[in-house]
Formats: sequence, structure tokens, C-alpha cells
Amino acid sequence: MDFKKVDSALSRWKYLFYSTLVVYVSICFFYVLYSISYTPKEQTILLNQMGGVYVSEDLGRTNVSEGEVKQFAFEVISKTFSYNFVSYAEKEDYEKIISGEKESDLPDHRDTFSSYYSPDAYEKVKEELVAQDWMRNFHYERRQLLVSFTEPPSKVSSQDFYKNESGRLSVDYKGYFFLISNSKKHKQKTYKIGFTVTLERKPLIIQDGDYESKYYFPPMVPNNTMEWRIVKFDFESERRT
Repeated sequence: MDFKKVDSALSRWKYLFYSTLVVYVSICFFYVLYSISYTPKEQTILLNQMGGVYVSEDLGRTNVSEGEVKQFAFEVISKTFSYNFVSYAEKEDYEKIISGEKESDLPDHRDTFSSYYSPDAYEKVKEELVAQDWMRNFHYERRQLLVSFTEPPSKVSSQDFYKNESGRLSVDYKGYFFLISNSKKHKQKTYKIGFTVTLERKPLIIQDGDYESKYYFPPMVPNNTMEWRIVKFDFESERRT
């Protein structure tokens, strides 16, 4: 046996072993050092209506049918016009609540449908509700409003959806419903309300997450988890009885 060759081979294996050991220990050392000193970069993310991370959407498409959008419009309109003297605060009281002069933990009726409209459409609807004939002596007569549709809204055009100027899917409906104003000590009033409404596709992100600025308990006002919202709502009322 050639002991010199054996010794040379052992030396090479020892060198390889120690080299590998040094590399492994160095990797472990630098990994620990990196883990201790590493500071992750801050990232801003959007949350969707279900509390998950928002993923960019194609607003020229929708996952719901035209019938579901029509049902959504029907439900929002019914919700908007169904209120009473308790749920709808007088103008002066509401302004004091909004400004913080008066405390309230409960949302006013006007707050409950805010998420279903675009900001401009929402403000317009609030202003027009106050100016309606049934609001005269509304609280004094302790009135309650009931919405009654005799037929569903119909599309203005034959196509289901179209793309507006911003590239979002939109749809227009028209129709009418009856609004019945009841009071135990005063005459019942009935109004026929004709309307046209435009809805558009919206992203499913939480657009109003600043809970600290709300005077009411935020979970009492539902989020709009639908892919659509109302961007234009015009109506005219006619006293029938």
C-alpha cells in the first residue's frame, strides 16, 4: 500500500470537510445576522369589502347578471324611501349630530344607504328627499313611509350593459312605484314616483374605512358588497290621494 497516496487523499478529504464546514457556518452566521438586522419595507394595500387584499379588477366586466343588478337597484330604492319619523331625524337635529353638537350612537336613515350611491348621487338624493311634499309636518304628524312597486324597473335600452366614458360597465333603468305615507291621527297620503336610475360597475374596495370620524357605531351601517352602485338617480313625485 502506498501510504503517501493514502495520506494525500486523506488530506484532500480533510481540506474539503473543513472548507465545507466553514462555508456552512458562515452561511448560518450571515443568515442570523441578516434576520436580526432586516427591516421589511412598508407597503400600502387596499382591502376589499370582505376584508381581504384587493386585487385589481376589470371594471369593464361583471360577475353578476343583469337581473341581479336590477334586483339591487330595486332593493336600494326601496331602502332609500322606507323610513319613519323615528329613523329620520329633523334637519336641525341631524346637522347638530353631524357637527358633534349632539351625541348619537345610532345612524340616521340617511346614513344607512350611503354606501350604495356614489358620493355625488348620495348628496343629491339626501337634498331631494328633504324637499318632498311628504316631508311637510313629517315629524309632527309622526308619519311612516311604505314603498310599493307594482312592476319591476325596466331597462331604458335593449342592451344589458354598456361602457360609459370611463370604461366602466353601466346600465340604465326606469320605472315607478307608489309611496304611502301613514299617520294614525292624520290623513294617509299616496304618491306615485317615476324615476330613472343609472348604475355603474365599481371596484370592491372599502371606500369609507375612516371609522373614527363616524358619530355612530359603524357596523350598524352595511357595506356595499355588490359590484355595482348608483351614480345617478332622478325622480319626480305626484300626489295621488
